Amino acid sequence: MSDWQSTIAAQLAAETRDPTARWVQLGTVSADGAPAVRTVVFRGHHGEALVFTTDTRSAKLRHIRHEPRVEVLWNFAQSRMQLRIAGKMVAVAGDCPDAALESRRRDVWRTLSEEVRAGFIGGPPGRPLDEPRIGTVTPPADGPPPATFALLVLWPERVDQVELAPQPHRRTLHARDAAGQWHARAVHP
Repeated sequence: MSDWQSTIAAQLAAETRDPTARWVQLGTVSADGAPAVRTVVFRGHHGEALVFTTDTRSAKLRHIRHEPRVEVLWNFAQSRMQLRIAGKMVAVAGDCPDAALESRRRDVWRTLSEEVRAGFIGGPPGRPLDEPRIGTVTPPADGPPPATFALLVLWPERVDQVELAPQPHRRTLHARDAAGQWHARAVHP
């Protein structure tokens, strides 16, 4: 486990009672070059990758398919630590040929609350409420996920970690080298 992964695990353990500790801001770029930022919920890891979920009909999925390079901002309020994690994001929907990723998609589906699962049978995100739903019965957790359910898997390439609690502040840049190994370097905040 890399230093930055250990940091995330420790922060989540320390802030386990705060549901916002799992909220991450995801920045994408639309096809016309406009930036877009929204909050997504961290759903776990797939190896060293970070896992989130989305509706396949969402704008964020179109953005990621247009430009897979993204950045997330993870702010841990209690410890006053933030991590900006940049890398490539892939969407894992029902047509994914990678058996391990498809298995992870099904595993995440099983962990979702009924309320969250129900959102995937509603109307398309961002569309008027009077548009028809695609179903009336919430898909069961132990059944297959609907075609509208996708994982977003972020494969990190660079992590910028800033600790605002200590004086002076601390900042560490984590980067992957050509061999795939992570290296950390302390820099001026």
